[in-house]
This record gives sequence, C-alpha cells and structure tokens, in this order.
Amino acid sequence: MVNETTQVSVVNFEIMKLSSVFILLAFFRTLVSSQQCRQVTVCNDDMINRDVTKGDKGDVGVPGKAGSRGLKGEPGEIGQKGIQGKSCSLGSFGDKLMEKLTRLEELLTVTTTPSTTTTSSTITTTPAVDPTAGPESCDASSINGVQTLQSGDQVLCEDGWIVFQRRIDGSADFQRNWNDYKSGFGQMTGEFWLGLDTIYRLAQNGNCRLKVELWDFDDVYKYANYNGFSIDDESNLYRLHIGSYSGTAGDSLTYSNNRPFTTRDRDNDEKSAGNCAEEYGGSGGWWYGHCRLSTLNAVWGHSTSRGNIEWLEFKNYEGLKATKMMFRCD
Repeated sequence: MVNETTQVSVVNFEIMKLSSVFILLAFFRTLVSSQQCRQVTVCNDDMINRDVTKGDKGDVGVPGKAGSRGLKGEPGEIGQKGIQGKSCSLGSFGDKLMEKLTRLEELLTVTTTPSTTTTSSTITTTPAVDPTAGPESCDASSINGVQTLQSGDQVLCEDGWIVFQRRIDGSADFQRNWNDYKSGFGQMTGEFWLGLDTIYRLAQNGNCRLKVELWDFDDVYKYANYNGFSIDDESNLYRLHIGSYSGTAGDSLTYSNNRPFTTRDRDNDEKSAGNCAEEYGGSGGWWYGHCRLSTLNAVWGHSTSRGNIEWLEFKNYEGLKATKMMFRCD
C-alpha cells in the first residue's frame, strides 16, 4: 500500500516538472516573438525616420524572357507625292548612241516585217513600215546593211556605198532577160542585181563614184574606182557613163563607157553579127561593145573558158571568185 502511494507521488511530481518545463518554454517563445516584433517595429520606424543607412544597390538581374508580340499597329498615312526630277543630258556621245539605237530598232522593225516576193525574176523586197523614217541615202558610214531609203527603194549599204551587184558563190542565176535586169533579182544577203531602174534613180546626182571590188580563187583582192558614174534611163538603153580610173585591178571598164546595156533578148551591142551577151557573157547582161574587156554578170566558176566572170586587166580570161559593184554620190 505504501509502495503504491509512493509511486503515485513520484508520477505526480514528474508531471509537475514537465508542466513547469512546458510553461517555461511557452513563456520564452512569447518573449522571443515579442522581441522580434519589437525589433521589426523599431526597424520599420528607423526606416521611416531614415535613421538607418541605405545599403549598396545589388547587381542587375538576368533579363527575363521576351513577352508575346503585340498587335500590329494601324498603317500610317500615305506621304505626299515627290516633285518630278528633270531629265539629265546624255551629252554628245550619249545623243549619238541613242540615235544609233533608234536606227537599230527601226532596222529590226523593217527586217522582221513579212517579206513579199513578186516573181522569181525580181528582188525579194520588204516594204518599209514608214519610208520617211529611213535615211535619204547610204552616205553616212555608220549606216550598214539592208536599208529602206526615204525614196522607198530598198538597198544594201556598206560604209557609205550603195551595193548594186554582188557575186560570191554562184547561188544566183545571172542568165536573165531584159526585164529581170531592169527590175533586179536575187537576195541582198547573198548574190543579187539591184535593178537598172533603181540604179538610174539613185545615181542621178551627177557627182557619183563607182567602185568595183574583185577576188580571184586564191582570195587575191583588187579594186577599181571611177569618177562621174551614172547610167541613162531605159529610153536610152541604160547607157553607162564613167570618168577617170584609179585602183589596183587595172582599167577593164572604160571600154564599156557610153555603151548601152545588152541582154540575151535585147541586143544593143556594136557587134554586127551575134549577141555578145550570149557569146561572151554566158547570157549575162552587160555594157558590151565589140564585145568586152569585162563581164561581171557572166557564169560563176573557176575556168578559162569563154563566158565566165572576167576582168581582163586582173586575171585575163580566168574566171573570178567574187565581185562587188557599188556607188556613192556626194
């Protein structure tokens, strides 16, 4: 009995000790909390009263991620129209260049126009879109190639000369009649004869020069120049007129001066019997006398037989490879 009472007393004593400890812990916790609150209050008061020194500014933090893109703004008002600038001058060189480009454009317009062929005995011609836009003649050395003159005549210009006859390969038939030589035939890009009517019209100036260019089959080149070139109209049988000679080929054309034109069907030569065009010209038309010292419209070929292209003072009677006849008027 005594032992049980003693044990109870001991337990109660322990409980009182623990209660006292808890009470003390609660008191100290309250005390500490109150002290902290007082310090915070004092600190806040000091901050308000600016009694506390402000610390140094900290480092700049790392930038955050970019935010989402905002809505597109409304378009601004259209600005006023600017003042038109003045065109600048191209200068003399530029003006000449533009003039040449304009002529090139006109040439392309003419050459791309569909061509029309009248008959097999006439030159294939391309009518100009506007003849008045073409040059008056081939006098300007810058005008080259096939041109339609203001007169409406289509010609081949070469460094200021009008080419009216060309032989290069025998591709064109020069064994033609009077009307063919009158109108012209062939292609200006190859072999051709311009036409006696056209030659007459374009060489009426009276101050024209004739140039004959010759090549043999060894490609040796010679030339012959004549002053005072012209021909008469058809009523006077297209009679040839030339003046003094100069050049390297030798003079084989003065013999034909003042001679009428002869073809295989129109015998106007001075031979009493026979036709020089048929006997010596391979049926090609020419200004024959009794009969020839030159026949540039005869048969093409490398031969010494009668009827080939000839210029006596150059290759005697040996056939020539290429010929060109052209004139220019001052």
